[in-house]
Amino acid sequence: MKNLFFLAMLSVLTMGLTAAAASAQIRWTPDQKAVWKMETAVWGMLEIGQFPGRYLDSGFVEWFSTSPVPVPEAIKKKRHEFNVSTGNHIRYIDFIPVVIWVRGGVAYADYYQTTVSESKDGARTLGKSRWMDVLVKEKGNWVIAGEMGGEDDHPGQ
Repeated sequence: MKNLFFLAMLSVLTMGLTAAAASAQIRWTPDQKAVWKMETAVWGMLEIGQFPGRYLDSGFVEWFSTSPVPVPEAIKKKRHEFNVSTGNHIRYIDFIPVVIWVRGGVAYADYYQTTVSESKDGARTLGKSRWMDVLVKEKGNWVIAGEMGGEDDHPGQ
C-alpha cells in the first residue's frame, strides 16, 4: 500500500512539474497573474487549515458538480470548520490552469486540482477535481464570486 501511495505521489509530482513548466511558457497579462496569485493564496490558506473568507465575495456561492443546488459561503465555512475539527487536513495541493479569462472587473479561472488529504488516523486520500471560479474586482482586489466543480480525472493521468 505504501508503494502504491508513493507511486501515486510521484506521478502527481511529475505531472505538477510538467504543468508548472508548461504554464511557465504561457504569457499571462498582469490581470491574469493577479487572478492566479489570488487563487493560489486561497488554496494556501486551506492547506494550513484557515478559511479564506477574505478572498470571497459577500454573495459567494459554491456549486459542487454532484449537488443539485449551490451553497452560500456560510455553509462552505461550516463544512471547512467541521473538517478541521475532526483532524483532517490537506497535505499537498497542486493546480494546472486551463484558462484564465479577464474582461474589465470580471474574470474566470478554470483549473485542475490535485490534493492529498490526511485524516487524524493517518489515512491519506488522493483527490482530483476540476473547478471554474468566477471572480470580480472589488476595491482593486480580485475576489471569488462563485465556483463550480468537483471530482474529475485529469486528462493523461
